[in-house]
Amino acid sequence: MAQKLIERLTGTVQTTDATLAAGVVTYTPPDNSAAIAHTLITARRPSNGDSAGYRIITTFKKHSGTAAFIAETVVAQENDVNWGAGTSITSGTFAVNCLGIAGATIEWLVETEILVYQP
Repeated sequence: MAQKLIERLTGTVQTTDATLAAGVVTYTPPDNSAAIAHTLITARRPSNGDSAGYRIITTFKKHSGTAAFIAETVVAQENDVNWGAGTSITSGTFAVNCLGIAGATIEWLVETEILVYQP
């Protein structure tokens, strides 16, 4: 019988000096599954109030032990276009990543909801 699973993940991170915060939230999908993740991110630079918001939809799968990225759509609304957020699949794990800028501290809040289908 098919299974449907919904995972909700939340994480926070602070970036400084253009560092990449990889894996702010992570999820390892079960074998032989398909998944779609809906991620909302808000970010703020405390020193001047610059802010950003991201909505990311990512589709991925895991078949015969191998996880694979299918597609990603990112909607970004930023004061500074050099900030960034996205998702990845590394070593079989889905991850949400945030990237700041040089000379700045940025605080990030990430919330991800993942719908997983396993026949």
